[in-house]
Amino acid sequence: MVIKLAILAKGVPFKFTNGLDIDTSTGMVYFTNSSILFQRRYIFFCF
Repeated sequence: MVIKLAILAKGVPFKFTNGLDIDTSTGMVYFTNSSILFQRRYIFFCF
């Protein structure tokens, strides 16, 4: 099952999220977003 958690933070839309962590004690969801610096089309140049 897929559930959309968020599409933006502080008014900035996510393009390429690359990590997710859930704090089991608080239920807070944390994730990283590298799309501010790198767009998906450049991901192959990172490796």
